[in-house]
Amino acid sequence: MSADIWRHLGIPQTESEAEVRRAYAERLRVTNPEDDPEGFKRLRNAYERALEHIRWNARYAELDAAGDEDQDADGDDYNYDYVDDFTKPTPPREHVRRAAPESTAEPDPELGQHDALKQRLAEALAGGKSPWEVQAAFQAIAASPAMERLDVHAETEMWIANLVRRYSGGGALIEHAFAHFKWDGQNRIGDLGAAMVGFRESLAHQGEANAFIARVRDRRHEFYDAYKETTRPLQQRNWLSRVLSFPRIYLVRRFLDFVDDKVPYAYDQLDYAATDWWRKRIQFWLRPLAIFAWVVWAVVVIGVIVLFGVLGDNSDDLRRAASNPAFEARAACVDGYWRSDPVDCNAYLVLVPDSLLMRQYAGLTALRQARYDDASLHFTEILRVSPNDPEAQYGLGLALINNGLSSDLRRGADLARGALALDPDVGEYFGSRGVSLRPDLSPHSASPAPIPPIPAYDTGPNDVAVEGQNVFDEAYAHFGLSEPFSEGRVMLECLARTTGRLSDCHIVQETPRNQGHGEVALRVMSTATVTPATLNGEPVDSVPVRVPVVFQLAPE
Repeated sequence: MSADIWRHLGIPQTESEAEVRRAYAERLRVTNPEDDPEGFKRLRNAYERALEHIRWNARYAELDAAGDEDQDADGDDYNYDYVDDFTKPTPPREHVRRAAPESTAEPDPELGQHDALKQRLAEALAGGKSPWEVQAAFQAIAASPAMERLDVHAETEMWIANLVRRYSGGGALIEHAFAHFKWDGQNRIGDLGAAMVGFRESLAHQGEANAFIARVRDRRHEFYDAYKETTRPLQQRNWLSRVLSFPRIYLVRRFLDFVDDKVPYAYDQLDYAATDWWRKRIQFWLRPLAIFAWVVWAVVVIGVIVLFGVLGDNSDDLRRAASNPAFEARAACVDGYWRSDPVDCNAYLVLVPDSLLMRQYAGLTALRQARYDDASLHFTEILRVSPNDPEAQYGLGLALINNGLSSDLRRGADLARGALALDPDVGEYFGSRGVSLRPDLSPHSASPAPIPPIPAYDTGPNDVAVEGQNVFDEAYAHFGLSEPFSEGRVMLECLARTTGRLSDCHIVQETPRNQGHGEVALRVMSTATVTPATLNGEPVDSVPVRVPVVFQLAPE
């Protein structure tokens, strides 16, 4: 990766920190951290690694110069085989100490043993030893008595960091080093912890990029041709090959968009000049093509509208004959609800008596007109199939409180308070629809619904299935819904019968409420099939089973 840092900065390899800082400032003008966070992370990482590279080279140069002077002075022949890659380990401490002729101190056995352990770890990584051997070598360094010295600990931590970078994580070494030196937490040596966290993240991103490139190299992959186009150097292309590659422009655009969004580190394995050429080509050609496509689509849509307008002048009778009465009655019920006209909702309920949503509208209208007996009938019918509906509980409670019977007053208050405990906003829902509220009602915790006894069985009911999408379409048409509505989820509780059918279904939970999901789910489950529960190999009747019904919009 040492060559990549200069490519990200856009300059050739240099030993000048000023030139690196100038290049970094210029690249920041075109790399916005908010628009391209991954690109900014790679640029920042390259900038920090370039500065560290220059500083390490300068340090090695000083040590080499000092070693040459000492060798000329006393003839001591030491050859420090340093490399100019900043990821190489630092030279052993005893070499520098022995190179100084004026030092008369005897060798420190702890330092000698510590350096030998470091050499053992470096050899384990260089020799491709097993993760267990690498872990054992690292743990030996961490437990070395010399690590109690602050200077040795700091130097060893920096040496381990460079070793991790040199061997691209060193297998399991990077995780052991993070755990021991606590690079994830507060760092003690400059910004080493932050740098190592960034390096670990770059390793993870690089691994994802390598796996992605390995997949697209397969000829069967959809991006194989795009990968070949973006890795082929421009010097190998003549004008004819550039013209013949034009049909792949959409494929290359999809490939580059995927790399930008999912695996930006994969750019390191693409040809930079070829990728830049393709981007300019895509930007040049796709914009006019997109404008042309929009113009064509606009002409087609306008033509279809005009055609239907011309043909529809004399087809009013045909449209009326083909219309569904349920759709018209449902629309009239909704409009009539806002006009406080109960006749329209009653007409719809004659056509579709099992519509919970329209029955709630009829109940609200009856409450506004002080027809409390009618409201009680409507909300009671809703609670029969949806016992946990707070709107139905609150509406029935108001109807019982206001009908003037003292025997119903306590039950009505309990129902209304229970509904407020389930949904504190249910009172505002009724108030916004013209129903007067009762300020003396305060919510309390609702009592849980009794759990029906469950018969004993060895194998519960399973394999609930419906015939297909046509069952939902028929349910939409039955309730007068012109098209599928928004996403939602309904939990039903039914009895699994020995006939393989579900009966006595009721709504346990409906999200969102008051949009018709529950009644459509009940309609669909009335035609569902189920494998009955069994006891000792014999089917068991009337076993409760909960069935989730999920509504999802079809993918575009």
